[in-house]
Amino acid sequence: MEANSKFLKLKSKDFWKGLIVAVLMSAFTAAYEVVKDAQDLASFNWDTVILAGIAGLMAYLTKNLFTNSDGQPFKAEK
Repeated sequence: MEANSKFLKLKSKDFWKGLIVAVLMSAFTAAYEVVKDAQDLASFNWDTVILAGIAGLMAYLTKNLFTNSDGQPFKAEK
């Protein structure tokens, strides 16, 4: 089993998992926009959906960057 990333380091798996989070954030945001305003997908602001995905990716990578290989946030490696 592959170990978690070390504190202040990222692995390629972090990026790929972050992309999954970004896609899910965008999909949930799009669904929310459709339900909220009863619109179809072509008539709402796609910028909101894209920015939500980017924010999700950045949040996931930032969380992993500041978490050590034991899963403890803001703690350096032992």
